[in-house]
Amino acid sequence: MRIVVLHGKEEFLRSLETDRLREALGAALGEIDVVRFDGKETPPADVLDECRSFGLMLEHKLVIVDDADEFVKEGNRSIMERYAASPSESATLALRCDKWNKGKLDKLIVDGGGAIRKCDAVTPGVATKWVVNRASKRYGVTMSPDAAEALVGRAGVGLGRLDTEAKKLASAAGDGGEVTLDLVRELVGMTREEEAWLLQSALLSGKPEQRLGALREAMDVSRHDPVFLSFVVTDLLRKIHTVSRLMAGGVNGFQAAKQAKLWGASTEPIIAAANRTPARVWATLFVDAVENDARIKSGRSDARRSLERLVVRFASAA
Repeated sequence: MRIVVLHGKEEFLRSLETDRLREALGAALGEIDVVRFDGKETPPADVLDECRSFGLMLEHKLVIVDDADEFVKEGNRSIMERYAASPSESATLALRCDKWNKGKLDKLIVDGGGAIRKCDAVTPGVATKWVVNRASKRYGVTMSPDAAEALVGRAGVGLGRLDTEAKKLASAAGDGGEVTLDLVRELVGMTREEEAWLLQSALLSGKPEQRLGALREAMDVSRHDPVFLSFVVTDLLRKIHTVSRLMAGGVNGFQAAKQAKLWGASTEPIIAAANRTPARVWATLFVDAVENDARIKSGRSDARRSLERLVVRFASAA
């Protein structure tokens, strides 16, 4: 491959794809020279001269350009199109960026035997499978599915962060050891999102007084900002409203949850709540929660009283 485009928001995935490319070139051509450029600062002529020039010691070069969307902007696109039509045989040009604007250049790259790869952020499900595989192949430990799901819940779907956490957990587990759910809970800090889910989970189960107690504990013991708690309650109502609306339209519960982008332990309780109460009730509560959130943020409402009232109404509906 003479030109490869790696584009998308997942920087770590772009880095992994670059490593794969370098390894493949090395396996096919022997030792290669790697040269890097900043696409924001370097003119195309400098990069293309590097591609066309022969190395003193090595036969093939991997020329990497970051922020390639800036590098291949309108004023430079014709230059790149001419190069793509007849690329140097002594170099592979890797263009890496967050966003890639499609055009004539894409066809020239592909027709010339190159490739254009998307490196977008992955879904929680994909991230969970990825970190299990990464822990095994890269760090020599096994990671249970529930531990991987908890890790993604705490660290998010960014592969770079997941890799860092997997390395730390593998070190704690030891060679050939197992990364367990308890180990994740011990070593990986709880994220704001996970704290939100813990409160949402409490609101989805138990008696009305228990649900109200969970809110008061979040306010008085954990000392969460009322604006954050308002978001948590509103977000939960948004999820239930979305699922209930889809189910009212004939979509089955799990398909509705998938369309609502729910996953993990939250799925079944939300489906159950959506199925238990008419969609119009959830719609009314969701609208009220949005309006309540606006009043709290503007200081036009007593946050504690407003949230308590909303949770009581939620408990009644659920």
